[in-house]
Amino acid sequence: MTDRSVINPMARPRTEPAEARRRRILTAARALLIRKDYEAIVLDDVAKEAGLAKGTLYLYFKNKEDLISAVLTDMASGLEKCLLEADGPDPLKELRAIARLHLEFLDENHDFMTQILRQDPILSHGRGAAPMLANFKKHMGLLSQRIRKAIDAGRLRPHDPHWGALYFMSIIRMQLVWKVISGSKRPLKEKAGEVMTLYLKGVGA
Repeated sequence: MTDRSVINPMARPRTEPAEARRRRILTAARALLIRKDYEAIVLDDVAKEAGLAKGTLYLYFKNKEDLISAVLTDMASGLEKCLLEADGPDPLKELRAIARLHLEFLDENHDFMTQILRQDPILSHGRGAAPMLANFKKHMGLLSQRIRKAIDAGRLRPHDPHWGALYFMSIIRMQLVWKVISGSKRPLKEKAGEVMTLYLKGVGA
């Protein structure tokens, strides 16, 4: 038999929908980001992982930075959708739901987020920083809006909602750091209540 799809299990028929092929490229790039540092990834690796010719990648993405930006945007869009749906009359209940959604997201994407945590391209000013920083700023903007809503409703004391969002995300992020350091297998969402207590009351007596 000489059918390419039999010889190469990764091959797909020429009639594969464009969106399905784009999704396959994103999945391949994400898999590589889990296994390799950003700087070590080249488009040849992505093409091989996706089972495509390298030239095919350029039909969908301009360069590596464009591809990685799309991977991050794709991941962030799912979380952002959940954040937008976490709406209700009680701003603090919204924030509790948002904390739980963030922790669930970290659990569901544990390998990927752990690798990003270890590389920390934003702080190291690596070439992967720009797309990550753009997604981070957008996400912080959405969270700041929710905190502003809680302030306006009198459920949080007046403060800069941007700093409030940074504090909120710092507590969330450290849950992942501790899980990686400790090797814990427990779901992070179990910590949602503690996260909110620490956010709202701090550690004062």
